[in-house]
Amino acid sequence: WVRDEIWLRSLLILSFATGLIYNAMPPVGPLWLVLFWLTVYVFINVYRIVTKLAEARKVRLTEEEAELRDTVFPEFTPVEFAKLMRISTWKAVPAGVALTTQGKMVSEVSVIQSGHLNVEIDGRNVHTMKDGEIVGEMSFIGGNPATATVRTITPTRYVAWEQPALRALRSEEHTSELQSHHDLVCRLLL
Repeated sequence: WVRDEIWLRSLLILSFATGLIYNAMPPVGPLWLVLFWLTVYVFINVYRIVTKLAEARKVRLTEEEAELRDTVFPEFTPVEFAKLMRISTWKAVPAGVALTTQGKMVSEVSVIQSGHLNVEIDGRNVHTMKDGEIVGEMSFIGGNPATATVRTITPTRYVAWEQPALRALRSEEHTSELQSHHDLVCRLLL
């Protein structure tokens, strides 16, 4: 129902505070052990909220990155997005450049920031890509060669991630105890 960690922790604090009030006033007297542990849980969650907010304040995004996060990656926290951008490269190419070639392995996953691209299968144009669309995600997910050739129609600017770096970030996110259980890479590709 609520996916944001800060909101979840805030709801926990509210429920623990309710428990503190309830367990402080029973007819037989306060339940000190319960009150102690509820207080510990409140402090743990307050600490995590403060550290999460402090992390978010440290994140500095460029105007391009902020626009990309708002339009393509709105589910990402600022910290998650900053981690993703740390391993990215901004690229600009002229018209006529192939980002993927049908039947060949794709080395990177890209998100178009500006420009138009043709998607060709067996020499036929099947789709025109534009801002915010992802190139190379199917090859990344399946580990297979490209199913289509993607070629720029206009000068194009995009952000790219090398597949090994994305896989390493995905692995890091799976083993990190401090991050949410959402898989960054799967969220990128959805």
